Amino acid sequence: MTDSELAKQAQKGDREAFLSLLHRYHTPLYKLAYRFAGSVERAEDLCQEILIRAYVQIRKYDAKRPFQPWLMRVASNVCLNWREGESRRHDRELPLDDDLAAHASEDVEREVFDRMERQELIDALAKLPTQVRLLVVMRFSLDLTFREISEQTGIKLPTVAFRIAKGVEALRSALTPNIEVREQ
Repeated sequence: MTDSELAKQAQKGDREAFLSLLHRYHTPLYKLAYRFAGSVERAEDLCQEILIRAYVQIRKYDAKRPFQPWLMRVASNVCLNWREGESRRHDRELPLDDDLAAHASEDVEREVFDRMERQELIDALAKLPTQVRLLVVMRFSLDLTFREISEQTGIKLPTVAFRIAKGVEALRSALTPNIEVREQ
């Protein structure tokens, strides 16, 4: 069945159809939540909130339009709302990369260094303004084009491009001093 057909059934109360839709988009939703939240636990909570919100709002979905942009817009709004309600915590946990957990590295020193770099990136992302952070995560974690991000967030294309460029510039300046010190 197509996304549109499943969505129509879900709008009529068919939970199995809704679950089938969510199963199709679980990976991009989780990637967005994980990159936005910065930890596995928070990403799971955020994903759960996204699924609840999508279920509650499925009746608002226009089946004549593609489902994925609608779902990603719901997810984006949940992420932004979550960030506004989340107090900035300084005790961020160190995330585990799936590949890292699956393949224990023989080079422990390199593994620690890699984790430190990921944590620095997560910390730098956390310092970006919420809207900019969301756009950067959508672009680089979900590999969406500027146009797709614009369609899914409702933000004009030039604004998306500008905010992502500013976000990348801020990340580069936040991370560059640390890289230069290590190279010496």
